Amino acid sequence: RILAAWEPYNKLTDAQKALLANEDILIAAVEKYNNLEKEITELSAEMNSLNPSRITLADKYEVEGFRARYAALDEYQKAAFDTGVYQKLVDSETKIAQLEARKARIDAVIAKIEAIGEVKADDASDAKINEARNAYDALLDQTEKDEVTNYNTLLAAEAKFTDLVKAGAVSALIAEIGNVTLESEDAIIAAEEAYEEAREIEAER
Repeated sequence: RILAAWEPYNKLTDAQKALLANEDILIAAVEKYNNLEKEITELSAEMNSLNPSRITLADKYEVEGFRARYAALDEYQKAAFDTGVYQKLVDSETKIAQLEARKARIDAVIAKIEAIGEVKADDASDAKINEARNAYDALLDQTEKDEVTNYNTLLAAEAKFTDLVKAGAVSALIAEIGNVTLESEDAIIAAEEAYEEAREIEAER
């Protein structure tokens, strides 16, 4: 509609234009149209710099800014927007969502390992260690596992728990020896074997 009025308007002489009662409406419409078109052009040029395959979480706020600016466009501007450039925005948002989910998985494992705390030979420590181990093993790939910064803490906790359980078992067998008599041989042998097994396990580390 603007162009339909603008083309014949430009063909008028200055004297004829001076006779128009609503010239200012056309001028304002053309100016607004140019501004709207400029918004599309500028946003499209900036958004076109997005590379979804290289997006990181550091780009999140920039992508959110593009989404906000696109959302502010009217329906006609959106209809005129380059679909290929818009797809870059959608793909970038998808990538960020995937990266956030990935970070959440890794952070959850780190938190479970931190929650192990002091290791004791009890069910509570056993449950915490198993929960942390299961969460770590459930990570999607080795690159995620490599980002678990306190994995060595989990390994140390597992080793210590095993040591405590073994030591407790040996201690219980020693306690069963009681007063040594000729009938204590089996209890002594059992305690010695358990003790040697624990030493062998420790030597293998």
